[in-house]
Amino acid sequence: MIKKQIFFVFLLVTTSFYLHTAEKTDINPHIEKLQNSSKKNNSDTQNEVSQDEISDDDFLEDEEETPQVEDPWEGFNRAMFAFNDAFLTYFMKPLAIGYSYIIPRFLRQGIANVFQNAYMPIRFVNSLLQAKWSKALRATGRFTINTTVGVGGLWDPAKIWFGMEPVDEDTGQTLGVWGFGYGIPIHWAFLGPSSTRDTFGFVGDLLLKPQTYIVPLLMPDKPLQASAITIGIFFFESMNRLSLNPYEYDELKKDAPDPYIFFRDIYLQNREERVKR
Repeated sequence: MIKKQIFFVFLLVTTSFYLHTAEKTDINPHIEKLQNSSKKNNSDTQNEVSQDEISDDDFLEDEEETPQVEDPWEGFNRAMFAFNDAFLTYFMKPLAIGYSYIIPRFLRQGIANVFQNAYMPIRFVNSLLQAKWSKALRATGRFTINTTVGVGGLWDPAKIWFGMEPVDEDTGQTLGVWGFGYGIPIHWAFLGPSSTRDTFGFVGDLLLKPQTYIVPLLMPDKPLQASAITIGIFFFESMNRLSLNPYEYDELKKDAPDPYIFFRDIYLQNREERVKR
């Protein structure tokens, strides 16, 4: 029985298929910054700039904008990035595109909304752990309104009608608020970019997701079947989310001189900013 439980946990932790990264990385605010930095570097090589036009403040500003990242596991991380890149490109994306031809977008968006609504415990618990009482109250209010009026969270009347913005808190952010640095970058197979801190945070979030404990509770005598159903739910959620914008990854990657560094830095910058706010 113990071996089966260990096997269940192992399968559960290793099969979220990019969902972890998708949930935690709103990369759009950081793309323009990195792209502008890249354009600036290209422009500097194409145009002559006199020495007296460059001040020491410019150098200091550039250093602050592009901090050095210690990446002692870079070899491992690059191997995992290459694996994930192939997995996403040749398996997940074609599957998501085929799925999008069958299921209309409004329904796929509604399904994504339902999952987000169901993950209220992550936002509520971590708001409490960070002593952000107003966010905990808002997370509860949004969940109540969207579950009832929003028909299980299919749409977001809490925001549309009452102006209640979504709450963005998770276990990794809580650890950051408590003073834990991100540690070192880690790129996990299937999960994508992370860090030592966010790896522990991911496990905490996983334990707060309803399907992690509801399915095993409903099938206490069938742990393997319960694990298969739970993994299937995570897989379906990930594919559904990817189907909403299956080409975004390719669009971002095509202009990146080093895609691994690009996605690593976007992830770390985003996570550090979320901890600070």
